[in-house]
Amino acid sequence: MKNVKKFLTLFIVCFLLAQIIPFNKTALSDAGPIVLYGVNIRPYKETNVALVKENLEITMGGKAEEERSIAFFVNVRFYLKNEGDKTTVKTGFPFGLGREFHLGNLMQGHDVKVKVNGKEIPVKHIKTESSIYDPWVYFDLNFAKGEEKVLDVSYTELCSGGLFVYILKTGGYWKGGKIGEFNMKIKFPGPPIPPLVLSVTPKGYKIEGNALVYRFTDYAPDQNVEITFIPPDLYKRIKPAQEKALKSDDPKAWFEYALSLIPNGNPFGPYLKNYLGGPAKDDFKRFAKDVFDKAISLQKRDSFYYDALVAIRYARFEDDNDNFTYGLPCCGTNAYYLIDEIHYILTKDVKTPQTEEQGRIFAAFYEYRFLYDFSNKEAFNSVKDFRTFIHLAEKYAANDPKLFVAFNYGDGDFVIGVKRNFNAPPFEKCFIPDVVTGKNYFELRYALPVGAATAVTGDDFRVTDAVAMLKGEGVECSFPHILNGFAVRFTFNSEDGKSFESALKDAEKTISAYAFDNGGRGNSYRCALVNAYFSKIANNLEFAKDSGVSFKNKEIDCTEELEEDSDDLKKEILFVKSKKGALKKLNLTELVYKPFLWYLNDSEKLIESAKENPKIKFFKEGKEKSNSKNNDWKVLSFALLAACIALFAFVIFLSVRLREAVKK
Repeated sequence: MKNVKKFLTLFIVCFLLAQIIPFNKTALSDAGPIVLYGVNIRPYKETNVALVKENLEITMGGKAEEERSIAFFVNVRFYLKNEGDKTTVKTGFPFGLGREFHLGNLMQGHDVKVKVNGKEIPVKHIKTESSIYDPWVYFDLNFAKGEEKVLDVSYTELCSGGLFVYILKTGGYWKGGKIGEFNMKIKFPGPPIPPLVLSVTPKGYKIEGNALVYRFTDYAPDQNVEITFIPPDLYKRIKPAQEKALKSDDPKAWFEYALSLIPNGNPFGPYLKNYLGGPAKDDFKRFAKDVFDKAISLQKRDSFYYDALVAIRYARFEDDNDNFTYGLPCCGTNAYYLIDEIHYILTKDVKTPQTEEQGRIFAAFYEYRFLYDFSNKEAFNSVKDFRTFIHLAEKYAANDPKLFVAFNYGDGDFVIGVKRNFNAPPFEKCFIPDVVTGKNYFELRYALPVGAATAVTGDDFRVTDAVAMLKGEGVECSFPHILNGFAVRFTFNSEDGKSFESALKDAEKTISAYAFDNGGRGNSYRCALVNAYFSKIANNLEFAKDSGVSFKNKEIDCTEELEEDSDDLKKEILFVKSKKGALKKLNLTELVYKPFLWYLNDSEKLIESAKENPKIKFFKEGKEKSNSKNNDWKVLSFALLAACIALFAFVIFLSVRLREAVKK
């Protein structure tokens, strides 16, 4: 009993702590702006030592050992003069000042080396946060009266791109609040102009080759140096295409220039995490948008190059979310409209790519289209999307698996999890409705599993569109609510002057057209579901003014249709299995092959289940034994069973407690 009490106490404490202690947001989300900053040297306390001259050189290096990091090498020479009595000055670099200036992640100098008059001295570290200056890298300087010293300092900082800030204001803490002569050179691997260097403050610099140069005298540092830039490896990829495009207005050159701004060769994919951040991201986005606009303006309208650039621009720049950095989304309402619009733009070209370049772009997009359909409520569309995607991927990108790392929203488990709860099967004939007839209407009632029910009744469904899709001249439709299922009612208006048979034929044409409409999306599944047996149902109905809508036969067998769907599904399963090797080569085994095969196998179970009772049953109004009532009974049965199990468990718990009490 004591152990039970201890366990309960521990559980309650852990629960309360979980509510109080905030999660580490850096670990749970993509990293925020990664900022590099350096700080000028400063004394710990007020001093009579003056900073006579400073020569500062900062060099943007290549990749550091840390993944996707960029090394900045800082080398600075200080000329110091003691204008007072003999003194010892504690001085150094207060890296903690980054907090004061809201510069993002706290950073410290790596490999700090200090030389005084050419002789290296040891440095110390203060790693506490007792003041705004901590952590410090500091050392002591001993000055005789009037003594001058030359101080050489070097260190390295790491950054993942974004904003570079060098805090000059600390130079004002020396005597007089000024730097007698200040020379600063920041060296880059290319000219310090866009896109490598996007913005620079303060003004007053000169460009000398690949460097920004500042020269001031009697300088009172009241401002810090702030530079936004892109990572050198991204610039290295852009540079050749930029140089070629700027020589002329050649449409192909500008097309290639625009694509060079997008990561990993995938025009719809995300930049690597921590690659662009903060102001650099916004500045680079504006720069890239201008390049795309110029490139589009040079293309022949309705050409592949024009359509591709318009589609990519739409994917990355038109949405309020950060699609520029994270790429085309695969989830949510925004993805729904973006992917549909891009598909519309590319439709006329996607079936017949003329070059490998075209095929790669189409393959990259169809990965998104397939995964969107598969991971949302539209998996019934994913079968044809998969065939298009794998055809394009095998033909145009079989040796480039990096093209298909675009989907970065989760692994295969994520997709499978969505499938188990929200997806409808790709073949809808496994759902056989009951039909109820009334005075001037007939109603189709379906008992559906959660996935299919969600596909036809989801929040993103546009009911007004569905009404237009399902109705015909002389026939209106509505969607009565039934528990754990879906119903659609067709009401015949005999006063329209159209016969019942003619009205049904008209409705059948409308439903069939939308059922196989690739752009129908969420609404098309409703149409496909109703279309599966609509012709068969309509042929069994008749209308008379006195008796209303009635039926010729009480049951219609659907075994033939189920066998056709079963055969089609088995073909799809074999087709997906045949692509196991290709998907493995593209690193899509976990993301695509396994969950998609599970989905198809699960759909096969639904068809086999339908074969056990393969008949459409017809009932007159008030005499139906609909699936909804059967479902009501099933729900009630499960609820009663759950209550009994809970009561049984409670009785066992009480008996154990009573025995323990008796023993005491």
